[in-house]
Amino acid sequence: MALMQSKSKILIAGGGIAGLATALTLHRLGLKSITVLEQANSLRLTGACLTIWDNGWRALDAMGVGDTLRREHTQLQRIDTLSTTSGLTKCIDLQHHEMRLVQRKKLLVALAQALPSNTIRFGLKISAIHQRQDRSSIVTLEDGTQISPKVIIGCDGVNSTVAKWLGFGPPNLAGRSVFQGLGNFPQGHHFQPKTLEIWGNGITAAFGPCNETDVFWYLSRKSLSSDAEISYNSTILQEKARHLAEDLGNKEMVEVIKRSTPNSLSLTSMKYRYLWPFIAGKAQKGNVTVVGDAMHPMTPELGQGGALALEDSVTLGKCLAEVDLEKPAEIEAALKKYVEHRKGRAFEIGVQSSVSGILQSGSWWLPKLIRDKVVFNRLSPKMLHHTGYDCGPLQILS
Repeated sequence: MALMQSKSKILIAGGGIAGLATALTLHRLGLKSITVLEQANSLRLTGACLTIWDNGWRALDAMGVGDTLRREHTQLQRIDTLSTTSGLTKCIDLQHHEMRLVQRKKLLVALAQALPSNTIRFGLKISAIHQRQDRSSIVTLEDGTQISPKVIIGCDGVNSTVAKWLGFGPPNLAGRSVFQGLGNFPQGHHFQPKTLEIWGNGITAAFGPCNETDVFWYLSRKSLSSDAEISYNSTILQEKARHLAEDLGNKEMVEVIKRSTPNSLSLTSMKYRYLWPFIAGKAQKGNVTVVGDAMHPMTPELGQGGALALEDSVTLGKCLAEVDLEKPAEIEAALKKYVEHRKGRAFEIGVQSSVSGILQSGSWWLPKLIRDKVVFNRLSPKMLHHTGYDCGPLQILS
């Protein structure tokens, strides 16, 4: 531990997608002495998929792992949307967009394999941060070890210890829970390269192929008090999801859910954070900042949570690569610049996601009326303008 204390200039809390993407970006830019702390004893390879749009692929290309992931995931050609309350259907052609359903496991592995060995330290978690008078910080781990890195980056998710220290409040519950999983077809499936979205009465659902054998699906509905109990039982979780799909009347989705692999199944309460503290500048203090869900957790309706974390990583890396990490004032200025770059983008996408969730899943007559009479008629590729964001390339040095 003493060796880590003396050599780690950049400390990243969290070995998920945001943490590994941030580490890889910094590594590509030539920054050294990077340590990622992951509280689990290995990479957490459970879970299903992330929807990655054009903006996310630009970030992955900047990190140098885009083509690796493209080879393993099907590019989708369109989105079909069905409203069960009105009977209307709509198709959005994705001819000018790149959208793929990327398996979380494969994304994590691609990022981890591109990092130098021993970058990730498992079984370690930050328990406290203490700021000195010179605005440098001391990190205390749960085992009592203390570290004094030049930069501290919180990539520790929606319940981030680092975000809490910065002054963010706890995440808010959206009142909806989402089932997710991966249906596996070892001999290949028959699904076309598209997603089908279903807007029901208080329920939203979607499914589409990741590759030739795996199909991603999700279902969301109002949160129930029993969700916490069944989230740990894959058999019950799968059964509940199947019943919801049957209620929607989609036999193909029922079949996909039946074929779900147990370690891909999850049931989570959707969370978001009011972004006013972020806009006010609490996302940075001294040599400390946050990335991804630690900064801007949001509901998943726009499929932008993962992509925004990748954008954060690239933007932060560029800001830090411009300064001398031996000079605290320059580090602080770089982190402030990063926050300034990201706050408007995160706020806009977060608000759009929340509004989309309310309209898509609302069972009250007014949201349904707006959805079916206004939003549905305006569905078009123009509504994907947020995917046009480009965080720019990196000057690859390693």
